Amino acid sequence: MIYKDDYLVDTGILLDHVCSVNNKRNVLEKVMRERVCYTTVLNAAELFFAAESGNEKDVVRNLLNALKVLGTPAKYSIYVNDFIGKVSNLNEALFCVTAKLNKLTILTFDKNKYINTGLCLVNANEII
Repeated sequence: MIYKDDYLVDTGILLDHVCSVNNKRNVLEKVMRERVCYTTVLNAAELFFAAESGNEKDVVRNLLNALKVLGTPAKYSIYVNDFIGKVSNLNEALFCVTAKLNKLTILTFDKNKYINTGLCLVNANEII
């Protein structure tokens, strides 16, 4: 599949950014200089769920303000079947549906997680 150059960013990339030490450049910062980056509302919720302090929630909020956060319309549920047996859980299936329907390339540290989906993937480890 050939998709546009924009990325749908996996939660692992987002967590790497949130947890990075001050002044340490990470893959998300590098990619955001060159491309438009998206995430999903489910990934955003995962980040807020993991944030424990008010400061951590502020860091997550600032990150999400810099990204485009895509919602999950009801029609996406129709396409979840396309990814049953190809990913390990519902959240990953919805993430893949979002990538497919929005024609976005998935940016991840773990290409194996999505290797059977037939979607365009970029290994973030190759960008660093």
